[in-house]
Amino acid sequence: MKKIFLLLLLPFFLIILLATTLTDDFEIAKNLELFSNIYKEVNIYYVDETDPELLVYAGLEDMLKHMDPYCDFIPADEVKKYQSSLTENYTGLGTQVSIINEYPRIDELYENGPAAKAGLKVGDIITSLDGIDAQGISMSEFSKKARGLEATILTISVLRNGNKINDIAVKRGTIYTPNTPYYGLLKNEVGYIVLSSFTENAAKNVQNALLELKQKSNLKGLVLDLRFNTGGLLNEAVQLASLFIPKGSLVVNTRGTNKSLEKNYKTTQSPIDTDIPLIVLINETSASASEIVAGSLQDYDRAVILGSKSFGKGLVQHVFDLPYGAKVKLTTSKYYLPSGRCIQSKFYQNGKEQELADSLKENFKTMQGRIVVDAAGIIPDISNNNELFYSLLKDPVYTTLKYNFAVQFTNQNKVADPANFQFTDAQFIDFIKYAENAELSQLDKNLNFLQEIESSSKEEGFKKVLDLLPELKKKKLISTLELIKKFPKEIRFDLQQRIVLHTHFQKGRIINSISFDPLIEQACSTITNKKYLSILQKN
Repeated sequence: MKKIFLLLLLPFFLIILLATTLTDDFEIAKNLELFSNIYKEVNIYYVDETDPELLVYAGLEDMLKHMDPYCDFIPADEVKKYQSSLTENYTGLGTQVSIINEYPRIDELYENGPAAKAGLKVGDIITSLDGIDAQGISMSEFSKKARGLEATILTISVLRNGNKINDIAVKRGTIYTPNTPYYGLLKNEVGYIVLSSFTENAAKNVQNALLELKQKSNLKGLVLDLRFNTGGLLNEAVQLASLFIPKGSLVVNTRGTNKSLEKNYKTTQSPIDTDIPLIVLINETSASASEIVAGSLQDYDRAVILGSKSFGKGLVQHVFDLPYGAKVKLTTSKYYLPSGRCIQSKFYQNGKEQELADSLKENFKTMQGRIVVDAAGIIPDISNNNELFYSLLKDPVYTTLKYNFAVQFTNQNKVADPANFQFTDAQFIDFIKYAENAELSQLDKNLNFLQEIESSSKEEGFKKVLDLLPELKKKKLISTLELIKKFPKEIRFDLQQRIVLHTHFQKGRIINSISFDPLIEQACSTITNKKYLSILQKN
């Protein structure tokens, strides 16, 4: 089998070598020849039996790691999974998991999904899948297990609150993950639409939501929430922008070294509404297609952008077909908005991320002459940036404390109405006490940098370093606690949202945020107190 695979592969390399030689690209031809020869020698002479596919795939994946984080090799058996990620539907369990202490842990359940119907709960540690111990399973392996044919059964055993629950039969089903999980009316006849991803039909779903809201009320304004929306399909972003700006308007331009891939993306349909006051909410995880929509509407002075600075992903990927059903996703160009700015905030050299110096960033102007900056993501017109607080939200100790406390809270308390549930001052004090008494051993796996020190120290026999680790872990916990105490209001709301997500799923979390999210309140007041137009005027 090994020899056959090698014989099949060699003509492929020869074709590449011929093509590159014809284009006089000596360096590419030389290095492909080196790879081909090393691969051949390994397969012929290595002391043990080798896996040809594994060797080539490892080489391909490592090569792409030296480009940027968005380049990816997609093996043939992963193509369906990749394609399903671009749609609202897939067949599986309806869970989001993470690997904690070598076992999958359920972090979120989808409402009415197979896992929720079978009785699985957030916080469950999955110990076995179809009778096979789940210890050491990777995320990709779990995903393969979770997905399958409609109505087939996956038998799951879990550890819940220290108790084993065996042989839960979960019937796989179609999971519908709507990209518009909520829309409705806020106070003072302001519409509110949440768009969670730019999967298929994203623009159409927003359009339908907007038309329905217009029928229900004499809309005074609209809030489009793109927070936590990491992007998706470019054409959906262009179509969404076309709902609010004139037909024929440039939304985004893509440019790269390959001129054939350069393209101007313009609106091709008449807008739904070019006048209604529009506020777009973004945060530090709003990326790619979200930034195209927010940035183009900002460049045309069509919307006020509210929130925190966006992620800054201005790189375009194309997926190319490979032999034997595989695909490769490559970064081919950059996004440029109508003002001429590029939103990409980082550049990559040999796969290593680097910041662009402020001196190299340029200023551009919106249609009304307002200053906008390139290479910085989307900077909101009204900013609530608090870098210290956002660093806390990413802190592995805080995220672990929050998750574990939310599991404990929902086991002991009932949250009946997501719209009115509010985390109290007394409950915040309970959280602080919980954090202060947290076992450091529970946090070890989340303190990756300390875990790496511990592992390498054991290998090298650095006893003094090992002796210091408990103290380092304790100091890390104390520093996180000090930061938590600086933001009691923000932390209460964050905990409140996590608890409602556990009990009432994604829709319940959004309903809760409508009642208590200060950013939504600020958006409404900006529209109704007539500050909206003054913000869009020239600086």
